[in-house]
Amino acid sequence: RPPSTRFQQGALDSHILQHLMAELLSDEHALRRLAGLTQANQLRDMFAAATELLNRLSIRSECKQALRSVIAAIRIKTGTIELVLKPSALGLPHETCWTWVIPCPYRKPFREAKLRIDAASNAKIGDPALIRLLAEAADVRDLVHGSSGLSINQLARREGRCRKQLSKFYRLSHLSPRIVEAIADGTLSHMPSRRDLLVAELPVSWDEQHLLFGLVSH
Repeated sequence: RPPSTRFQQGALDSHILQHLMAELLSDEHALRRLAGLTQANQLRDMFAAATELLNRLSIRSECKQALRSVIAAIRIKTGTIELVLKPSALGLPHETCWTWVIPCPYRKPFREAKLRIDAASNAKIGDPALIRLLAEAADVRDLVHGSSGLSINQLARREGRCRKQLSKFYRLSHLSPRIVEAIADGTLSHMPSRRDLLVAELPVSWDEQHLLFGLVSH
């Protein structure tokens, strides 16, 4: 029997809602890629239905029912969540269900780890600018997860920040812990720049991220 996966109450719903609103329903390019449609009338209907669904998801009293209307099933994998979506909720009643993959929510360990730093003549130190960047990404992740029901656009307006920048920070917050540790202690063989991290197309899988950053699996 595989080990169970547990999330805090409400954390999974909030996580799925945020990804749906910020990374799919409000992004016509992402919708088009997922649906694989090319006909203008179908695309027009889908985009209009997505806008209507976004509005319903933004209303607390309608949010739960709206989620049920679009999600047919949720499959928890190792490090990822597969959402089986109903095209009928997006104005396409004759299409078969789509599968869309998002990362699992960040979960804090039961016990906080303490980092001990001993002085050593050959100790490596990570780039302070990159460490600050990762800290900013973690702050944005906490901001997003603590603002249930708000899209990235709405959150950016509320905070007076750039939507694209918030989105980049949020993506970066799902970087593998091994990569974060290697950046922090300066042991990556090819250390990325701040810009490299912000523009990187990060795979959902941590194993694929490790390959991208040159980390050997162990």
